[in-house]
Amino acid sequence: LKAPEQRDKDIETNRRYEEMLEKFSKTKTKSSSVFISAYNEKYSEEEDLPSWMLFEELTVWELSNIYRILKQEHRQNIATIYGVYALDLSNWMQMIMTLRNISAHHARLWNRRYTWKPRTKDSILRNKYTKQELEDWRIEVIPSYFNACLVISYLLKRINPWSTWNDRLESLLGDFPNIPKGAMWFSNDSFEKLRNI
Repeated sequence: LKAPEQRDKDIETNRRYEEMLEKFSKTKTKSSSVFISAYNEKYSEEEDLPSWMLFEELTVWELSNIYRILKQEHRQNIATIYGVYALDLSNWMQMIMTLRNISAHHARLWNRRYTWKPRTKDSILRNKYTKQELEDWRIEVIPSYFNACLVISYLLKRINPWSTWNDRLESLLGDFPNIPKGAMWFSNDSFEKLRNI
């Protein structure tokens, strides 16, 4: 018999799986994208879209949910491409989704704490995160914009070693000197840290 927690987890995974299948089906029939319409005309007998087409239409939230319902070995295979543990990649995806939502709604990125929390023992960035010491002597990674930038910088360098994202971010923040960089947990050496990941 499965423990109640495992049964609940299985039920939640099955629910998410069913939601994803429904979304895939709706994407095929209701998408207004030209390439999907052309595919549907040419291959009308096909029930499903090719994965590359489908993934073009998915939101960050949907991608994150797909990743979360994969079996552990498949999650780890994907995470290995980025040189991290599956747990950290899943956490990072949640962080990216949070930042995307904040940005999409024109909310501020500074002087706030985010709901996601990087792991103190994160396999890659544990020595780079901005941390704080708690009253009970534990060390906690601060869920700040700077720490999110570390994650983004790391992933972009893995995807494209020639990424200029760090330079563009530094230039953007330089264009607005009145933005309180300290409230985003940026310090004098922050961009050096971002470049040396």
